[in-house]
Amino acid sequence: MSKKYCLRINNPGNREIDMDKLNDFVKQLYITKSKDKDSKKLNFVTYSFGKDSICLKITGNPTLKNIEEINVKLTEEDLQVEDSGIYLSEPYVLDATQALSFDVTPGRKWDSIIQRGPYFSEIMKPYEYLGASLYLDEQEYKLTREEEKFASLYAKRMIAEDKGNITLTYTKPSANDNSAKRKARNLFNKNFWSDFYRELSPNGKIFFKKDQDPREIDWTDLKERMIEKESNAKQVKDKDPKSRKDAEILAEYGYVTINNVPFQKLGNYKVEDTGIFYGRGGNRVLGKIKKQPLPEEVTLNMGEGDPVPPPPPGHRWGGIVHEHKNEWFATWKDNVTNRNKYVWLSSDGAFKAQSDAKKYEKARKLHRRIEEIREDYMEYAKSDNKIKLEIGTVLYLIDHFGIRVGNETDEDEADTVGATTLLCDNVQLVPNGNHVIFDFDGKDSIHFYKDLEVDPVIFKNFQELKKKKGGSEQIFKNITSKNVNDYLKTFDEDFSAKVFRTRLASSIMYCALKGLKIKEKSTKKNIKKEFAKANAEVAEVLNHVRTPSGKANQALEKLKTDLAQATLKKDAKKIQTLTENIEIKENVMTVAINTSLSNYIDPRLVVSWTKTNKVDPRDIYTKTLFDKFKWAIDRTEEDWDWETEPIEDVDEDEDVKQPSTRTARQRPSISRPPKQQSRLPPPQQSSTSRRPPPPQQSRLPPPQQSRLPPPPQQSRLPPPQQSST
Repeated sequence: MSKKYCLRINNPGNREIDMDKLNDFVKQLYITKSKDKDSKKLNFVTYSFGKDSICLKITGNPTLKNIEEINVKLTEEDLQVEDSGIYLSEPYVLDATQALSFDVTPGRKWDSIIQRGPYFSEIMKPYEYLGASLYLDEQEYKLTREEEKFASLYAKRMIAEDKGNITLTYTKPSANDNSAKRKARNLFNKNFWSDFYRELSPNGKIFFKKDQDPREIDWTDLKERMIEKESNAKQVKDKDPKSRKDAEILAEYGYVTINNVPFQKLGNYKVEDTGIFYGRGGNRVLGKIKKQPLPEEVTLNMGEGDPVPPPPPGHRWGGIVHEHKNEWFATWKDNVTNRNKYVWLSSDGAFKAQSDAKKYEKARKLHRRIEEIREDYMEYAKSDNKIKLEIGTVLYLIDHFGIRVGNETDEDEADTVGATTLLCDNVQLVPNGNHVIFDFDGKDSIHFYKDLEVDPVIFKNFQELKKKKGGSEQIFKNITSKNVNDYLKTFDEDFSAKVFRTRLASSIMYCALKGLKIKEKSTKKNIKKEFAKANAEVAEVLNHVRTPSGKANQALEKLKTDLAQATLKKDAKKIQTLTENIEIKENVMTVAINTSLSNYIDPRLVVSWTKTNKVDPRDIYTKTLFDKFKWAIDRTEEDWDWETEPIEDVDEDEDVKQPSTRTARQRPSISRPPKQQSRLPPPQQSSTSRRPPPPQQSRLPPPQQSRLPPPPQQSRLPPPQQSST
């Protein structure tokens, strides 16, 4: 969370307060006291925190430094609000801590939740009617307010596609058209019109056909009015009122108090606005209209004695529940997918921090035992038992290549593939060198195409498993992801196929950073470039690929043109800068490095590397990731080692299962697979036992002993959700 300063309002005479004027007073106070009198260069906005305080939302370190210098110099006279009898306190920090645990009743995640409930933008700020018309065969149809609200969704997509920044177009043909894109486009328009037609008035249903193709309609009038509205909004010089209102909404709705620990930030405190559903790949509900739910459809989760927040005027809550083992605060049903949507803490919140800490420790625990597990699943891969053979083969793919385990696709999702659900068409065998070509659409319809060398045992298994099967038949007919996960839990209840991807990503990054030393006086740009190279290795293995947008390609071409011109002019400094910029862009042009950095690479090994190399973690992590991994940044020392650091206890509550005590049968000694050999020696235990290794004493404090400071005790602020506003 960005640093925020607040000034408490003292009103001994209980006078009526004009909050807008008070905000302007505080803003002018800081501008007057600033060394830089140009308010445009001071990136902050003041806003009301209920009726209790005026706060400053600050953007950028230069402004923060300036504000902190002013705070020290403020006098009692400065804080008197003219002759109103109202005065302000000295500025204090509005603190938000990233707690790794709360003091709770055993078996619960929390005891008390005080919240404001989600924010309904369409109720609080209804759609602004533009009075537009649609045209069909040169005949005009005047849209009603409700019709225009839904029609604007399609027009918005058309405007975005006209700008050329979208790779996949739905309202018009694309440059690289093919049958799959045409099929998706037709589905999009069919689904949109089906939903839009239901929203039309009786006159609209007479004017338009039920099976109308929206591409046959002239949307020009609506598009032009929307573009004009957007243009007018950009020309408004004073942005403060909107920024102030946004900050006040965040202050009121964006935080909860959990077990008396305030300012726990929510990730999605606003229910989603009405919009078009896109999803990923050829989703069956592509193009359907997803409506904003009403308060009557929303259920809140809170403690039995916690105050119920008031719903928007004229509405009521759908229900109140007290599910202490769940981490969500509000839920409703998505009208398109029929799935529940939830309000959670933000990615840098306490529950996510706890979950991440456990996830990465499980991956390290798996890494300690990876050789033992490899020996065992390779024995399975050699078995005459079909189930064992398939489990061993699938685990080889998951372990070495990071392929997801694969699960059955829901009815409304695109057909995607994982290791257990590979079809014969997805696998092509190349006999020379034991190569296998994998070609399929994985999670989120991301295409996976790789030519990979496999162990001879695995290659032989594929030959046998593909015999007498058609192209659309599954290769592994006898197992599902459950069989794979059940097998892994015979080693440790914390192990699953998901943990393998985290282990693989962290292992690759650990080895890459081991050899990456940052030279003294290296620029931030050079540090980012070198780190991105290491990060890209992980992204490539995990298949976090992306298609560069037209805008990205244009930006790269411009850099290359500028480089050619600089070379002609022999401008050495500019040549070096442009060369670095081109290399940075090309390194990450086709891979999404932030996906692995956010979800798969243990942040502690990154933080340890930054501290060893005297690099600021902010030079590596975006602000969002820096906040998300604050728990790791605060706790990790420079000598922390991903492979050798003692494993922390991840079994913190009753919901986490204890390690299995079952033992394995006797098995013969076999050779290890040729790739991904661990640098660790095998655990010191019997090679035939699946009992977990003995617990080791951690040098780190357990998660519940957070080093983070508690919220400031001097604050008399009520929690945001209790704001009288």
